[in-house]
Amino acid sequence: MGKRVFILFALLLCILNVQAIKVVFRLDDPKLRYDSVDFRIIQLFVEKDVPLCVGMIPCDMKEVPYEPDDTAYLALLNSPSIEVCLHGYTHIQTGVRGEFCSLSREEIERRISEGKRALKRYISKDIITFIPPWNAYNKDLPYVLRNNGFRIISGELFDECLAWMPKDVDMNYMPETLGHLMVQEGIWNAARNSIFENKEKDVVCIVMLHKCDLPDENSWKILEDLLDDCKKSDNIELYTFSALYHSGEQMNMIRYNANLLSGGLAKIVLSKGVMYPTWVCYMVHVLNAVLYALIAMIGFIVLLAKTDKGKRKRVFAAMCVAGLIILCATWWHWMSPLKLLILSIALCAIPLFIATMIKKNHN
Repeated sequence: MGKRVFILFALLLCILNVQAIKVVFRLDDPKLRYDSVDFRIIQLFVEKDVPLCVGMIPCDMKEVPYEPDDTAYLALLNSPSIEVCLHGYTHIQTGVRGEFCSLSREEIERRISEGKRALKRYISKDIITFIPPWNAYNKDLPYVLRNNGFRIISGELFDECLAWMPKDVDMNYMPETLGHLMVQEGIWNAARNSIFENKEKDVVCIVMLHKCDLPDENSWKILEDLLDDCKKSDNIELYTFSALYHSGEQMNMIRYNANLLSGGLAKIVLSKGVMYPTWVCYMVHVLNAVLYALIAMIGFIVLLAKTDKGKRKRVFAAMCVAGLIILCATWWHWMSPLKLLILSIALCAIPLFIATMIKKNHN
């Protein structure tokens, strides 16, 4: 039996080690109107033959569609390695949070359909990805997007609003994954570390960038080196959103929510800056809950050994209750990992104290 478990574990390690990270680069805020920095970014990706998703704003603040004024720029946007995504309608904040959170379903429908129509006049490929301004949206948006031919939403990984997103809409959730790492490490350090530290794992990394992330020639050199290194690596696969979708990669709401599961073990085992497969997140979450429950029950196990046979049923029942409480508290995030650890240790300490007193009385 031991040999079988060892062989199975070894095979699992081999399978995990031959995986490749899937990377998507996402450029936000370009318009059909020529901009020298946006042009240079897109040209760099095209020359390097690295796929790039371009989140385009279709209209100005007065809802007048932007018109292309440079044929070379328009040709770049229609390059095979470029995916044009709809990035809002005017990109003007309309309420408390973002462009779409405070709007009615009818108004969202109008903006989405007119925005897509404005881009499709000049973009030859299908537009199936929506990037919400400020990565914010409400529960009506997925329905509207689906009805308008969209299949992918790219927001952010740790948006708490998504916890109540509708589960009956067949949409793919491909959020930017670097999040606060960009603030802590800088965008290019965060991108490089997240990609290359996880390049042999079956994970997804989505790098969001803006033209303001390239303020000088040094930052351009860093980006060029990053793209070159990604191209050279056998364990890095480069995609656009639509290419990742058509590859069959499962990026549904179940996977999104699974990647939001946090806990003491998750923070130790799972890297930041990437999205893991659903089964990995749930496996770690289960192990995390069991680990906390075991800590809470250690004292009861010791007490069982010290208790007379007639009273063991009560101790066993108390142990099961304590374990169940901790298990539920961990699974449903009733407390922070530190508070859970303190509670588990406290529940463990009580029966240990009783067992110590029993031993003293026997002596």
